[in-house]
Amino acid sequence: MDSKHYLPASSTGTHPYAVSITPESAGWRESSLWVVELGAGDVVERQSGDDEVVVVPLSGAVTVGCGVDEFALAGRHSVFDGPTDFAYVGRDSAYRVASANGARVALCGARARRQLPFRYGAAAEVPVELIEDDTAWSPYLTPEDIRKLDTVRLALRRGDIAEAAKHGRVFELKPVAAE
Repeated sequence: MDSKHYLPASSTGTHPYAVSITPESAGWRESSLWVVELGAGDVVERQSGDDEVVVVPLSGAVTVGCGVDEFALAGRHSVFDGPTDFAYVGRDSAYRVASANGARVALCGARARRQLPFRYGAAAEVPVELIEDDTAWSPYLTPEDIRKLDTVRLALRRGDIAEAAKHGRVFELKPVAAE
């Protein structure tokens, strides 16, 4: 394919990134995508910079840490196994992604104007309907559920917890002092 928008697999990243696309490298203004391939016991440490980042396991389970907080993402066997949990990392944050058994993880970035707190999104807490059929593209989400997930994402981005909670359960990690 001959297009400036077509980027062949593994053509944009260097180890451990299979994909590394920034607004600057793609020629657009707002979004970025990194796909990191973690071996068993691997850790990648990053800075979010001007981006807010959603950490999405494509396959395998990971632990995502930001500051003193940490979330264990159960992940999934593959992207075809349905929704997964995710972590939200605000702009100007140092974060780390680790996997005990190996994983493939998408780091989806978007330019952000303000910093929001580190958050966990549980796959089971935003109810969606998976449509199963005999095609190779099954399962998939209904258009209504895609709109619902986008509504939750935008509400969390604005810091509007009440609006996000209308569509699913929202959690905030609170550190507990060890005695």
